[in-house]
Amino acid sequence: MKESLTFLFIRDPYSRLFSGYVDKLFSPNYVFWKVYGKFGIEHVRTNRSRNDLICGHDLSFREFVKTVIYAEKYNTHRDGHFTAQYEHCDPCKYKYDVIGKLETLAQDTFYLLKKMGKFALMKSVMNRFHENTLEDTIRDQVDMLFRFRSNYPLCEVAFYEAQKLMWKKFQIRGILSKHSTYPVAKEESERITKRDFTRMLYLGRGDAVDRNISKKNKEEAVLEAFSTVDKEDMELLSELFRPDCELFGYDCRPAKLFKIREVIKPWYFDSSTA
Repeated sequence: MKESLTFLFIRDPYSRLFSGYVDKLFSPNYVFWKVYGKFGIEHVRTNRSRNDLICGHDLSFREFVKTVIYAEKYNTHRDGHFTAQYEHCDPCKYKYDVIGKLETLAQDTFYLLKKMGKFALMKSVMNRFHENTLEDTIRDQVDMLFRFRSNYPLCEVAFYEAQKLMWKKFQIRGILSKHSTYPVAKEESERITKRDFTRMLYLGRGDAVDRNISKKNKEEAVLEAFSTVDKEDMELLSELFRPDCELFGYDCRPAKLFKIREVIKPWYFDSSTA
């Protein structure tokens, strides 16, 4: 390592937890539904039914936070997507040359490429950084939607419902406009192809192509989710996140999350609004 350029990228722990939930539990991700979602429902949901235990496809963000806290407390079902970042790369043992942040991903990436002398690559990446990121995200998520198509019935989730969950996921991530409703009727949903769904995503971007609007929508989704979390669980999260906050310079008690006064009526996390 002494002879190499070493670096790692980290992220605000609250944003990372939120993103992990959206990507692994809220979206139609069959693998995490069966493994982590089901575990969460078994241990934190009260008054659960027999059907609830088939598959954890509807684990709420409030329940998800409780699940993460439970997994940490009892050291069981800890998942690397949700555990503290300092555990992954051991920044106390290794002295990294560069610590980048997801919040400044583009700038930090360009800095690293410049530091490595990759000027041609840096210029190429700079030209289409955001476009390439968008294309990769859409391709990856659409592939997942169709890869698990035959699995959704095992969770008693129709393919149409999975499509709407994916649509909402893109609205949560600020890629689709809030005003773009899913343009497919239930009776037509079984005939949808990857190409169809991808085309609809690009057509539905609308005002979300404006980065300020996109950012605002993402912030609204974050507030909606965290408004449902119990106050005592927010305090427990701040303790779980403390090492990351102290090591990487993040606020472990961000006012925008800790001063939410009431539960926000669900929209981003309600598939019926798709």
